[in-house]
Amino acid sequence: MKKILVTTDLSARSDRAVLRAIKLAEEFNSKLTILHVIDDQIPRGLIDSSRSIAKDEIKNCLKDYNSDVKITIKIVEGNAYEQILKASYEEDFDLLVVGIHRHVDSNQPVIGQVIQRLVNFSHKPIIIVRNRYEKSYDKILSSIDFTNSSIISLKFAVKSFVKANFSLIHTYQVPFMGIAGSSSVISDQAKKASEDNLNEITQDIEEKYQVKINKIIKKGHIANILFEELEYLKPDLLVIGCSEKHFLARFADSSIMDQVLSDPPCDVLIVGKK
Repeated sequence: MKKILVTTDLSARSDRAVLRAIKLAEEFNSKLTILHVIDDQIPRGLIDSSRSIAKDEIKNCLKDYNSDVKITIKIVEGNAYEQILKASYEEDFDLLVVGIHRHVDSNQPVIGQVIQRLVNFSHKPIIIVRNRYEKSYDKILSSIDFTNSSIISLKFAVKSFVKANFSLIHTYQVPFMGIAGSSSVISDQAKKASEDNLNEITQDIEEKYQVKINKIIKKGHIANILFEELEYLKPDLLVIGCSEKHFLARFADSSIMDQVLSDPPCDVLIVGKK
């Protein structure tokens, strides 16, 4: 991971993202670019003063961080998510890091705004930073549904954070339950099939990166079980695969997607399709 892009709106929540990005750049020996986007709809005079203020604010923020990371400050004008996407592809960044919008504090959803649009349109891995930096990511929870997208996300996470402790959750449904009722045979067969698939997928990953993945297989609805495991395991990072049809969009209750993206339970890594 050679180049990381972190965005800031100069809020305290963005400061958390900047610090996490600096620490990631230290871990990966990466170059870091800090991007601030000024709304080009405001008067020209305000744009010029905003540029100067933004640069000073970012420099003041960096004074608190003693780091050897090579940092570039970039301030542009335009629509926030469009400029972030433009920068990420023009300079071919390997990772985007963003903070939670201040809208969360006033219960206004971020969905449909910058983070949601980045998730929908960027093919770059994105880390949404919720928590203050205390340590490197140690406890990581990844959800897998056997799609290529979720497998790619798992591989990316393990490769990036090889020293972390990984838990992998998969949920399964029992077919024909309306007919078979509570048949334990069918339920056992469904669970065994999931276990076999999960072991096959993870075997090469565990051997290649010398990691041990804690596999969690449960019957039921992914949304309910995911949040149960998040509450129980309290991971530092939740990993989600994202394809053309977003993983979370498959949840029956769209409010789950709103909750994860607008008010994440922890930091979230979303890996787009390659």
